[in-house]
Order: sequence, then structure tokens, then C-alpha cells
Amino acid sequence: MSHIETPIPTMAFFSFLDEICLRTPKYYLFNDNAYRKLMYEDNLDRFRDFVRDYYKPEKLHLLDREMTYKRFTALLRQICSSSVIPLQSKTKHANSNYCIEYFIYHDDA
Repeated sequence: MSHIETPIPTMAFFSFLDEICLRTPKYYLFNDNAYRKLMYEDNLDRFRDFVRDYYKPEKLHLLDREMTYKRFTALLRQICSSSVIPLQSKTKHANSNYCIEYFIYHDDA
């Protein structure tokens, strides 16, 4: 069951990712550094306003609650799933900690 009523325009979504993620010719890398950049530059409220129109009214609480890395990546996965954007995750371990990195693939055409 999707939380999103209508798919989010991919070009606008990729434009948002350009601002916070590392971009390669094949994918955007969303990791802990991108999340910190999102929070530091106060882009979270702009993101919430952007996607609010596409979410189902009964699921808007997902956007309004306190945001954590895990909750924000859940939103990214929902958006990619509803817009049929390929997404891959990889768990990275360092210094007895782990972080899940997300590779959001884009067409460079």
C-alpha cells in the first residue's frame, strides 16, 4: 500500500537531491553526510512542503513528526517506489557503527 497519492515529478525530486547528495553519472548517494547537510541547511521544511501535495491526507503525519535519518530514508524509499525510481541500499560498517547508504539511480539523458 502506497502512502503517496500521485507520483512526485522525478525532475523536481532529482533537483532536490542535487542540493544535498553526492551525484555520480549513474546515481545519487544519500548517506549520513547528505542527511546532515539536509538538516544543517534547513532544507527539510522545503522538502516537506514540496511532497505534502502528493501524500495521502491520512499519511501526512509521516511528514510532520520529528525527523531522523531512518524516518527520512523511509520517505525517500516511498517516493522512489511510487515514482518507479531504482533504489539500492548498502550497509556500511565503520568503527563499530553502521549506516545504510542509499543509491538512487537516475537517467542522465
